[in-house]
This record gives sequence, structure tokens and C-alpha cells, in this order.
Amino acid sequence: MIEEAVGEVWELTNWVLNNVLGPCHTNDVRFISACLTSWVDRGLFHGIQWHKLGRCANALAEVLTLLNAHMPSWKANAKNTPVRKPPSDYAQFQQGAKSNSTVMHKSASTTGLSTMVANVPRRSRGSGVARIAALQQIQTTPAPHSEITPIPSVHLMQLRDKVRVFLNLVKSLFTSVDETDVLVTESKAISDRLTWILTQERGFMWDDDYINEQLTLLVFDSNAKTAVSHLHGLLMLQKSEAEPRSYDARRRLLFFVNSLFMDIPSAPLLEEMQSYSVMTPFYAEDILYSKADLESKRDGLDVHTLLYLQTLYKHDWENFIERVKPKKNLWKDSNAAQELRLWASLRGQTLARTVQGMMYGETAIRLLAELEQVPSSLIEDIIKTKFTYVVACQVYGRQKKNNDPKAKDIEYLLHRYPNLRVAYIDEVRVNYQKELSYFSVLVKGTENLFETVECYRIRLPGNPILGEGKPENQNHAIIFTRGEHIQTIDMNQDGYVEESLKMRNVLETFTKGKRPVTIVGLPEHIFTGSVSSLANYMALQETSFVTLGQRTLTRPLRVRMHYGHPDIFNKLFFMTRGGISKASRGINLSEDIFAGYNNCLRGGTVAFPEYIKCGKGRDVGMQQIYKFEAKLAQGAAEQSLSRDVYRLAHRLDFFKLLSFYYNHVGFYLSMSFVIWTVYVLVYIQLLRSLLGIEGIGGRESVILSPLQIMLGLVAFLTTAPMLATISVERGFKAAISEVLMVIVTGGPLYFLFHIGTKWFYFGQTLLAGGAKYRATGRGFVTKHSHFDDLFRFYASSHLYAGAEIAVALVIYFAFTQTTQYFELTWSLWLVVFSWMWSPFWFNPLAFEWSDVLEDARLWVKWLRGEGGNSNQSWLAWFKDENMYFVSLRPWAKACVFLKSIIYVFVGLAMLTSDDAYHSFNAVSSWLPLSVFLGLVALNLVVFFSMFSSKLNESGGVRFLKMIVVLFNMAAITFAISSVDGMLSCVIGVYYFAAALGLWMILFFGSDNRIAIALYFLHDCLLGAFCLGVIMILAAIYVPSKIQTWLLYNNALSRGVVIEDILRANSQLNDQDEELNYAQMKRLLMEQNRMLALFTNGSDSDQARSYESSLRSHVSDTDLSELKDATWKIQRILNEDTAAETKSTELEVPFHRVRRANSSDMMGSMLRGKPPVAFPRPPEKQ
Repeated sequence: MIEEAVGEVWELTNWVLNNVLGPCHTNDVRFISACLTSWVDRGLFHGIQWHKLGRCANALAEVLTLLNAHMPSWKANAKNTPVRKPPSDYAQFQQGAKSNSTVMHKSASTTGLSTMVANVPRRSRGSGVARIAALQQIQTTPAPHSEITPIPSVHLMQLRDKVRVFLNLVKSLFTSVDETDVLVTESKAISDRLTWILTQERGFMWDDDYINEQLTLLVFDSNAKTAVSHLHGLLMLQKSEAEPRSYDARRRLLFFVNSLFMDIPSAPLLEEMQSYSVMTPFYAEDILYSKADLESKRDGLDVHTLLYLQTLYKHDWENFIERVKPKKNLWKDSNAAQELRLWASLRGQTLARTVQGMMYGETAIRLLAELEQVPSSLIEDIIKTKFTYVVACQVYGRQKKNNDPKAKDIEYLLHRYPNLRVAYIDEVRVNYQKELSYFSVLVKGTENLFETVECYRIRLPGNPILGEGKPENQNHAIIFTRGEHIQTIDMNQDGYVEESLKMRNVLETFTKGKRPVTIVGLPEHIFTGSVSSLANYMALQETSFVTLGQRTLTRPLRVRMHYGHPDIFNKLFFMTRGGISKASRGINLSEDIFAGYNNCLRGGTVAFPEYIKCGKGRDVGMQQIYKFEAKLAQGAAEQSLSRDVYRLAHRLDFFKLLSFYYNHVGFYLSMSFVIWTVYVLVYIQLLRSLLGIEGIGGRESVILSPLQIMLGLVAFLTTAPMLATISVERGFKAAISEVLMVIVTGGPLYFLFHIGTKWFYFGQTLLAGGAKYRATGRGFVTKHSHFDDLFRFYASSHLYAGAEIAVALVIYFAFTQTTQYFELTWSLWLVVFSWMWSPFWFNPLAFEWSDVLEDARLWVKWLRGEGGNSNQSWLAWFKDENMYFVSLRPWAKACVFLKSIIYVFVGLAMLTSDDAYHSFNAVSSWLPLSVFLGLVALNLVVFFSMFSSKLNESGGVRFLKMIVVLFNMAAITFAISSVDGMLSCVIGVYYFAAALGLWMILFFGSDNRIAIALYFLHDCLLGAFCLGVIMILAAIYVPSKIQTWLLYNNALSRGVVIEDILRANSQLNDQDEELNYAQMKRLLMEQNRMLALFTNGSDSDQARSYESSLRSHVSDTDLSELKDATWKIQRILNEDTAAETKSTELEVPFHRVRRANSSDMMGSMLRGKPPVAFPRPPEKQ
């Protein structure tokens, strides 16, 4: 790049000097340029003092600065366009030219006598008077009138001075060489040429007419302004100014330039390019953000989505304002409002972003066609032959019937991109029995906004949605695609125009190699990593998988499957072998991987080129990521039960089978083995301490054994692929800083937490099935989740397990004989801390005092709720969460029952822990149990005698319940302090209750009252403990600030300051918000009523007294201000009403709505014409 820049500077400098100095000095400039070029080609660099080159460049930049500043004014002041003279007219003034005339030296020309003819001698031997007399005898011919408008003499003097400085610096650039040097002749010749330029009378430096003529010709040259500006930029532009300010723009340029040096297949001619189609399944996600979406404050930071985007993409917002130049209120201008919606949508995970990115495919084909000089009449036909894009909008027909705004957004995209097609499933009622017929329909846009034309309608034998929905959506739309290949793109992906230029190279991969390729996988860049630390973790995790992971799977392991979009399929191969999507419910939850299995079983091969990249959005919130990981784990469990995996296991060779196990089912089994190892280790250590057998044979516990190290480092080892990936991509220093920041912000806790997610859902699906699709959502998650939501999400998978391990570790601490407790349990406590506190740590504003109080109120309300759904009451949630236990198969019930046996063993060990021989006959064993059972029996008697009747709960009943609770607490406290072994007995009964509750659910279902009572008490205690800790941290105040900074650390490093967002938001709230029409109308009516009351009065005595009391508190100034405000509101209402009745059409510039790079048969006719008026879409009632 530097070599190209230097060459460009050299060429532009020659052009500028030739055109500024003019034909009198052309030969001189060419001679100097040829000599310098010859020196460089021969490697003779000693003739130049390179350290002075910078001063020469600065002097030349000053000349260019002056030209840039005055060229527009010179051209504007010119009265006519000059005519360039032939070079022969200036030949006599060039160095070395023979002249028959002798002109006066420049010392005499300054006296105004430069027009003398040849018969006057150059030097006079007489006196000055004689010379003047001789000169007066010469008959001078008057100079012809020049048509060139003179340039101000001040500008000429400044330009000459700067050019003189530049030429003198160039002259000093050459070193004095020895007489024997090969450069001596050329060096002297260059010096003479520069001297000639500086001293020639009829040249640039001394002839005013000549310089006026050359500069006027320069400013009228069509390339002059561009050449001067570009050369000035190359000389003066700093590195920081040359690079784009946008981080994404720099990243894309860097990857594109680097990819050009990779091993890329040769690109064929455009006519010989293989054709392909792109297909995107879509259900009901966001298409374009509406005004309500952008101004909503649903997130935890209490800021507008638009304000968040403006701060996150600060430079992009500045460019948007510069491009659109909106009025003060963006929403009042329909064109600016639409542009604003589009700008915000292109920075989220919306369908509009995906469609624009994929439609760059036709832009790239059009550009390549122009470079290959394809006739313009054939370009559109080539585009339609080589590229098509179909969006499978499954419920578009239903949305259109319901006047859903999303249908209008889809139609807007169809109008914006004429080559875009939308396929949907249409439901048509055929009779009065409400029987439906189903059709697969393809539509396209027209020249009119919000108007579509039906292309095809194919009747289906029935409702095609039989499984999860997404596979069927792809299967019904694939018949509308054309071409040899098909690329599947999800609706949270993005494409880049520079990467689209390499698509024809990628398609050549299918025919390259010994075996034909059937799937080409593309790397992905996760563009959502800047939103928060969680989003950064997800982006880094995905980056390591889609680069190092898939690269290794492709070669040397050769077991890469299809892991989702944006892979490209050999359409003919897959259409004749079952398609690209299997649609059975449950078993094909991860439908993408089954296309890879099918490809492998039928002899297909997979390629993974890395010279092209596609953008992809990922989940950015804790609950979103949790759902995504749960879906993958359940899908992996269903895969392990499928016939496809069974057949692969029987057909792959041993080495490929190991590779397949490592990356697919084995990955989740390994995660499960790690967590099962934690349980085994915890309970073995606990039972050893309770039974007093820790030091059998005098041996002590081994500190930092391989097992301990493995469990402790499992969270840190998951960052190893990420470290390797970033080292390759951005350097080792950047990788170290990135990994350190991940560790500081809680990354190991995040990775360890989701190991638990994989373990729980993989095991649950193996035992009970029930895999289902989980919609994660794709918004900007800064939302604070309430405590009851977090408890519902994470209780079964993480909170229960974390609390179980924590209680076991506390008991182990109380009974162990070892003095190295921490060294033995630090890895286990890391698991506990991760599972129990990660949901709250990664919850925005989790330690804000007001939010914590609201969380506690909602938590109590949820616990006391009855009936309804899971979000309304604990009871409904408990039944839904555990209903699968009854339907478990016998072997699955045996596995769960085995875990309850462990609880019984621990309970028995706790009951007899105070006796050396663990005998139940000891007083310390049976007495505490008898006391506890007696207390339980007393509570049962009280409950059935006083509280069992289904009467309305009165104040007296609640008071009695409080008395019973206080009595139980006092009795247990007294028993623990006075009866030996009572505390151990209570803990042992806790384990017995855990086993009993598990048995009740396992054999009698989640409706069992005993199980409900036991789990309710457990959840109350667990929730109260967690809320108590959160309240303490919220009261300290400092953890809240630390959490907010660390959670949004990645966004902060990109210039997003959360405090600034909150401050800007508060300023916006302090301002008077704009009132909508209805609000202003109500306010106007109220003000008119008050004015009438104050000014007109009333006839009734009561009204007069009320009026006088009000009037006494209202001054004349306040009354006048009220009148002015009323008049202003009335004027605004009148203007809005007049505007609505005046025009019902929405004026949108054609070149902004209908993209110029789209296939537009009328585009050339409409360019340059005024905006086209389109009908306003009907408003939703």
C-alpha cells in the first residue's frame, strides 16, 4: 500500500507541476522526472539527501493549499473560457531553443521594457541617457488585448513565493557528487534546469500574462480540482485521519485487504459464473424499528433505544445527521423519519439489515459487470439469472389480513429492492365449516409503495407446519429459488458489499478438487459484541468456534457438518436427497445439523474457505443466552437418540468416529461428566468426614490432585481456544488484554455457569425428552429482570444444585479433620459461586436499592399467588416445572431415585454424627430426633384443628399463624441450645425431607401436597437468603456502580459511557416533552375553561365564590401567559389539521426508497426528476 501511495504521489506531482508551470517548463519537468526515475530504477540513491524530502513535501503542500483555496474564486471570476495554445507557440522559450531575437534581461524587464525587439543591443556601452534615447527610437507594436481575466496580483505573488521556495528546496535536495561519479552529468543538468525555471523571463516566475493564462487553463481543467485535492490529501493526511473513524469499517477493510492475499479460486467471467439463490426464514421478528420501539423505555437503564444507539454508534450518528440534514424534530419530516427508522434498524438484529446485506449480491454483480464492460442492456438479465433472494415470511398473509404494521414493513422492503421476493403460507377459508386450504405463495413489489404482485400460488395438501416451524418454512419456500446453489441465511445475519464481490470465487469451490464439494461453510463475524460484557463473551465464544473450531473440523479432522446459516448448499445434490431441513418435532430440534449428517451419510464433502466472511448477531442478555444454550443442549440430546447418529457411528472409521464424538455428542457428555464428578467428589468427601474415615491407614488427603486442578481450571480452560483465536487474528498482546478483561469482568463464572446449563438440559432431555424450540429474542438487552423471573429461570438448573453443593461444603467444613479445607474445596466453591450468583451479577441494575425493594415485593406476591400461569404464582410454576417426573421411564426413575438414596445416607450420617460408633441407641442420636418429631406432631395437630377449614383468612387467623411461627422458631432455637446433637438432627431431617419430596414428585407427580409443602418451604428459605444478600450489597451502594461498569465494560471501551446516557436521558426528561394531538386538545379545552372562568365570570353565587377564590391566587401575568400558551396550542392544532387535510400523500424521494443499486427498469428515466408522490399508508385504527 505504501508503494502504491508513493507512486500515486509521484504521478500526481508530475501532473500538477506540468499544468501549473505550463508548456514553457514541460521539458524541464519531464527531464527531471526521467532522471529521478532512472536513478531509482538503477538503485542510485546516494545523489539525493533523503532527510530533506519532508521539507520539500511540506513546501509542495503549501502550494497545493493555496491552489485549493483560490481555484474556485479564480474560476468564478473568469469572464470566458480560455483556449489552450499549441505547444509549438512556446518552443522558443524552452531551455536549449535557438532564438533569432534577443530580449532584455529580467533586470531590465522589471522596468516595463520587456517588449523590445531584437535590434536593440542587450548591453549598452553608452550612458543611461543615451540608452533611453536609443530605446525611444524603437517602434514598439502594441500588445494585443488579452481575453484572459487577470488573477489578483496578491495571489500571484503568494503563489510565486511558495513555488520559488519549493523549487529551491528541490534544488538543495541533490548532493554535490565527485567528478568521477556516474551521476555528475545528470545532477548538474537537473540543477541547470531548476535554475532555468527560476530565472526564465517568459516563464512562470516572471511573466504575468503567462502565469494568468496557465492558472486560468488549470482551473477550467475538469481533473484539476480532484488532482490538487487528492495530492494535498496524500501529502498532509495523517494515519489517524486516513483510517475510518468507525471500528467496524476499519475491521472490514482490514479483513478484505488481508483476504486478497489468501488462496482464492480464480474468478470466471461473469457470464460463466455459477448461479445461486439466498433464502431467509422469517416468522414475526423485528423488521424495521418503529417510533414506539425507538422511544420506548422498557429497559433497565431507563433510556430510549434511540439514545442508546446514538451513543453506541456515535460516529455513525454524526454521519447520518450530515447525510440526511433533518429538521429539529426528525419525526415530523416523513422522509427523515423513515431514514431514521432504517438507520436504527440497520444497527440491530432486524430483517431490514439482513435483506440489505444480502441484496449486496446483486450490487456486486452489477459492479463486476461494469468492470467487465458488459453492455448495460444485458446487466439486469445477468443479475436475474445469477442471483435471487427469497425471504420465507411464514405468516405474512396473516399479518396483512390483520393490518399488522410488520406487513407494511415487508412491503416497503419489496418496493426498496425490486429483485426481492417473499414467500408465505396463505390460509384460505373454503366453506362455512371453517375448513382451510393452504397455499404457498410468492409475491414481489411494484413501482407503487405498499403494493405487491402475486407471482406464483401453489396449493398444498394440508397445513405444512407439523414440527417446529422453521424447517417447514424453509421447505415450502425452496421451490421458488433458482440457480445451482442455495445459501441459507438467518434473519439475524448481515452481508457486506466487499465480501459479495468474492461470491463467484466461493462458488468455484464446488467444482474445485478431486471430490465434488456439496456444502461450503462461511466464517462469521459476531457484530453484537460491543453491547455488553455478556455479548462480548458470546461473540468471543462464537468467534473461536467459527474460526479455529470449524477450521480444525474441516482439516485435518474432516468431520465438519452443517452448523446453521450462512452455509451454501449444492442445491441439486440436496434436493434429490431429502432436502436441507428435517422437520420432525422434537428429534429435529437442531434441524441444521441433520443436513450435515445427511450430507456425510450420502458421501458429500464440506469445504470451509476463510477468505470471505458474513456478519451475524448473537444473544446479548443472560436469559437469551441461557435459552440458546438450553436449546443446543436439548438438540444434542435428541441427536444422540436419532437414527442419523446411529448410522454415522456404524459407518465412520475409527479416527473419524473419535473426531465426530469430540465435537458433537461427546462435547455435551464431557460437560455432563465434569458436573457429575463435582457431585461425586462433594458427597464422597462429605460422607468420609461424617463417618470419620478421612485418614484411612494414616494417609492424608492429596492437595491439588489432578482432579482438583481439572475442576478448578475447567472454567479457565474454556478460554484457551479464544486466546488462540485472538492471537492469530489480532496479535498476542491484544489476546492477553482481551482474556484478562474477560476474567476481570466475570468471564470464567459465565462459562462455568453455562457448563451447568448444558449439563442440566442434556441430562433432562435424555431422561424425559421434551426438547422444544426456545425463542430468545434479538433486542438490545439492558433490561433489569425481577427476582421472581430469575428464580423461575434458574432455580431447577442452577440455584437448587448450587445450594445443595453449598450446604454439603458447609457441613464438610464443620466435620472435617483436615487443616487444608480451602485447598481441597476451592474449585467446588467456584462452582457454587458461579451457579448461585451469576444470574444476579449479570442482571443489569441488580443492586439498585429501589429495584431490589420492588423485586422483594414482586417475589412475595408471586409466592402468595394462586392459580394462573407460571408468571403469576409459585404453585403454577412448580407444577409446570416438575410435571415431567411422572412420565419418566423406569430406568430414568431409577437414576433419579439413586440420587435420593444419597440424601438418605447423608441424613443418617448426620443423625448419628455425635456418636463415635454412629449408633442409633446413643442418646445424642434418638433424643434430638424425638424432640423434633414431637414438635412436628404438635404443628400437625394445630394445623388440622385450626387452619384446615377453607374459610376466608381473617385478621385473627393471620395473628394465630404468626404466633405458631414464632413458637416454632423459639422452640427450635431452645432445642438447639439445650439438646446435644439437635443441630445435626435438624440438618439430617433436611436431607430426609429432600429425599421424601423427590420421592413424592417421582411417584405421585407435582400435584402431591407433601411435595408442594416441602418445596415451598425450601424455595422460601432459598429466595430469602438470596434476596437478603442482594439487599446488603444494594445498601452498600458501591457494588452497584462496579457491576454496571463491568457489565457494560465492552461498550464503555467503545466510547459508550453509561453515566452519560443516564445524564442525557435525565436532561431529556427535564425538557418539556412534545404533546401529541389528543393531549394538546385536552389541554386546550381545560385552558379555555379556566380562561372563561377567570374573565367572563358566572351567574351563580357558588360559582362567583369559587371564581373569586381562584382569581385571588392568579396574577395578571400568569393569566396573560395562560392566554399566550392557549393561543400557541390552538395554532399548532390548526396547522396540524390543515396539513392533514391539505395532503394525503407521502412524498419520498425515489432514489432513497427504491435503491439505485436494485434492478430498476425505470431507474434511468427517473434519475434527476423531482420526488415521486406515493399514497400514505392507512393508519391503524
